[in-house]
Amino acid sequence: MSRRTSVRRFIPVFKATALQAVVVYWGVPTSDGQARGFPTPVRLAAASVAELRSLARVGYRADFIHALADRVARGSIDLVEIESFEGPSEARQRLLKQLPGVGDYSAAHLCMLLGDYSRLAIDTEMIRFFRGRHPRRRPTPVVIRAAYRRWHPYEYLAYWHEIWSDYTRRHGPSALWAAADMGRRITDHQKANQAGGPA
Repeated sequence: MSRRTSVRRFIPVFKATALQAVVVYWGVPTSDGQARGFPTPVRLAAASVAELRSLARVGYRADFIHALADRVARGSIDLVEIESFEGPSEARQRLLKQLPGVGDYSAAHLCMLLGDYSRLAIDTEMIRFFRGRHPRRRPTPVVIRAAYRRWHPYEYLAYWHEIWSDYTRRHGPSALWAAADMGRRITDHQKANQAGGPA
């Protein structure tokens, strides 16, 4: 996809181990021979579900990863068609949810990566953040979506700006973060807040 570089920058730190394993075992050798690029669908489809589970440690996602790679490799899923889709956001969401393993959360996240910022990928981190920012409001998906509707069609960007500002307020400038321990630091901060300890 054309946004490959920017997408890689935002891969969550807690996924790094599985992602690195996928690249190490099935990645495409780069020109310098020292590192590997992300695997092609053909290379991932050649891996068995059992190998994906044991070597990449992706658990139940192995079935979905393999099915998606296999269908793309065989040509029954056209990623260019999905990336260039110009229909309404709801139709894009439905199209993405036809992919193996893609539900509401994943589809909303993929919409954002494809430049459609009107969908919120609501997960526990978004709920945690919303609860802290709006302690008197019940953080249900309906309430969260309503709160960001005023930014339409840029709801996800508004949320991302707010949560990134929160992260940098608590952890300092992102240029100084160490990727190896950032996920742990954020999780430790959340646990301390839940226990009523120091932030």
